[in-house]
Amino acid sequence: MRVLEAELKVGVSNHTSAFCHSVLRLEPYTACYFSCTYCYARWYREQGPPEPKPRLIKALRKLWSRLAASPELRLVPFRLSTLADPLQPAEAKEKLAFSILRLAGEFDVPVVLNTKSVLFTRGPWLSALEKLASEGLVLLQVSISALNPASRALEPKAPPPEERLEAISRVSDLAPCVLRLQPAIPGLLEVQLDGLLEALADSGVKHVIVEFLRETPNGLSALYARLGLPFEGSLWEPYSPSGGLLRPVASYRKAILASLRDKLAKRGISLATCKEGLFEFQESRDCCGFRFLRPDRVAYRLTLYEFWRSGWDVEKALKNAASAPELAYGPKLAAYPNPIRKILRAHENRLLKVLKRPEVLASLCPSRPECTA
Repeated sequence: MRVLEAELKVGVSNHTSAFCHSVLRLEPYTACYFSCTYCYARWYREQGPPEPKPRLIKALRKLWSRLAASPELRLVPFRLSTLADPLQPAEAKEKLAFSILRLAGEFDVPVVLNTKSVLFTRGPWLSALEKLASEGLVLLQVSISALNPASRALEPKAPPPEERLEAISRVSDLAPCVLRLQPAIPGLLEVQLDGLLEALADSGVKHVIVEFLRETPNGLSALYARLGLPFEGSLWEPYSPSGGLLRPVASYRKAILASLRDKLAKRGISLATCKEGLFEFQESRDCCGFRFLRPDRVAYRLTLYEFWRSGWDVEKALKNAASAPELAYGPKLAAYPNPIRKILRAHENRLLKVLKRPEVLASLCPSRPECTA
């Protein structure tokens, strides 16, 4: 079970544990063929050719069969996947992601399918997607960082973004579709935003998630050189108090999100952010779009959103969480089998530690009253 825990667990960290509901991952491949220049995976593992992990299927079947014994238990959806695209070219032969989707249907488990591929429009993957969607068990998230020609510089091995948007339009009547604008890159985003919104207009996308670029100083210089754009150092700030990575300054992020929210609202599309701490720009705790899944099967983690919503009254937020049936929190975690229980508890413990560290909260939540000048 320890091996399965390592497979499923998204790493505990101040940012992930404070914000993210998607902490249960399904990675059927060891690496990603697409090799995007900004990929965060290069900080966590050695790069190499993607290898399939067929043993994951057997372990997952065993775990999900245990969940089936408690059909009333709401589940935090499993993310397929995080750092290696589940529908990369190897999937056409190995069909591991397809096997996982089929298992999810067998055991009534909600999943988020996150990809840059368009394989979901073909053959058994399309059939699996349609079947799961009919049962309210799948959410399709498609990631785009830029339109061409910039995309070719950033994601040279991924399908063109226009092809991804067209693929969304082909399945949006079958399954709920979310666009991940990830990473949003200052200097590029502004000039492409109207074109992207126009492309979204008829795609059937229901929800947009924005995650701004995080990168090292050297990495930023290289990325902007690749794009042929000037690098403006004044637009960047430390991602965390410990330094290392940079992200766009809060004032820039707020301005972009305010503009994007208004433009999307006119198109009937909702907006959320990913690990930005700017909760005023999303409608609810539902950053990933879980509300498009079957509500009786979906649980959420306790995150900083609950404390923001309570006016940073910690006691009030925890009391509300204890009584909210959709929140997997505190004593309610005992109902989950390991390793799910252990993973959720580890992230919850880190979240509670973050609440006791004002300097960390100031970095995570720029709109928190104590942090706003």
